[in-house]
Amino acid sequence: MNILKAVVKFIGWLSGSLAGIGAILTVFGYLITIANLRLLGLDVLILNYDAQYYLRRGGNFFFYVIGLMSEKILLPLLTITLVLSVLCLLLYVFISKTFFQKYLQSFSVKAVDIKFKYLSNFRAFIFVFLVILFLFQLSPGLDLFINPLKVSNLLYDVTEMDNTISKNSIEYYILHGKTLELRFHFFKILLFAAVAGLLLLVAWRVISPWKLRVILVSPFVIIFALYILFLPMAYGVLILSAEFAPIEISSKNQIVSNQSRTFYLLNKTEKEFILWDSTSKKLSWIPTQEVKEAEILPSEPIIKRPHKQKHPEEP
Repeated sequence: MNILKAVVKFIGWLSGSLAGIGAILTVFGYLITIANLRLLGLDVLILNYDAQYYLRRGGNFFFYVIGLMSEKILLPLLTITLVLSVLCLLLYVFISKTFFQKYLQSFSVKAVDIKFKYLSNFRAFIFVFLVILFLFQLSPGLDLFINPLKVSNLLYDVTEMDNTISKNSIEYYILHGKTLELRFHFFKILLFAAVAGLLLLVAWRVISPWKLRVILVSPFVIIFALYILFLPMAYGVLILSAEFAPIEISSKNQIVSNQSRTFYLLNKTEKEFILWDSTSKKLSWIPTQEVKEAEILPSEPIIKRPHKQKHPEEP
C-alpha cells in the first residue's frame, strides 16, 4: 500500500509539473507569436490561434535555446573545466612530491583563518564587485533585447524603408535574409541572459546571511525576469522565420476571385480563412462556407526582399 501511495503521489506530482511546464511553454509561444506578428504589422487578436499552436512554438523555442546553449556555452565550459581540472591535478601531484607541500599546508591554514576573520568584509567586497558588473552589463544588455522589438510593419512598404535603414540594423538583416547575423545577435542576447542569471545566483549566495538580502537582490531579480520575458520575443523576431503557405482558393467571394493576386494563409479555423493579400497589402477574412476548394502550397517567406535599384548609368 505504501508503494501504491508513493506511485500515486509521484504521478500527481508529475502531472502537476507537466501542466506547469506546458503553461510556461504556452506563455512563451504567445510572446513569440506576438513579437513575430508585430514584426509583420499584424495583430494576434485578429488571427486567434489556439493554445496548442502556442505550446508547439514554446516547445520549439525551448529546444532551440537548449541546443544553442549546449553547443556554444556548455560544451566550451565543460572543455575548459576539464582542462583546468587536469592542470590542477598535475599541480597538486607536483606539490605533494616536493618540498612545497609544507608551504602549501601553511598557506591553507592561514587562508582559512583569514576567511573566518574577514568573512563579512569579503562578502561585502564580492557584492560590490557584483553590483559593478551588473551596472556595466545593464545598458548594453537592455539595448540588445529591446532593439529587435522595435522592428515592425515589414509587410508594408519595405522598398522605401530599405533606403533609410542602416546596413548594420536588425531591419536590414531581416529584409535581406542575413540569418547568420540574426542568429549571432540572438546568441549575444542569450549570453546576457545567462550572465544575468549567474549574477543573481552568486549575489543571493553572497548576501544570504544579511537581513536586507531581499531588497539588495531585487534589482538582479527584476533584470533577470525582464531578460527571460524578452528572450522569447527576441526569438520571434530574430530566429522564427516569417513563412506562410500561399493558397489558391476557388470561391464566389470577390476578394479572392482575382487569381492574379498572391494570397497567404495566415490562419484557418472551422469558421474562417484569414488571408494576406500581398498585392494590395491587406488582410482578408473569408467565411469557410464561401470556399469551394483550396490548394495550399509549400510555405515561403511572406516578407518580400526589396529589389536593388540600379543606377541609370549602370548596364
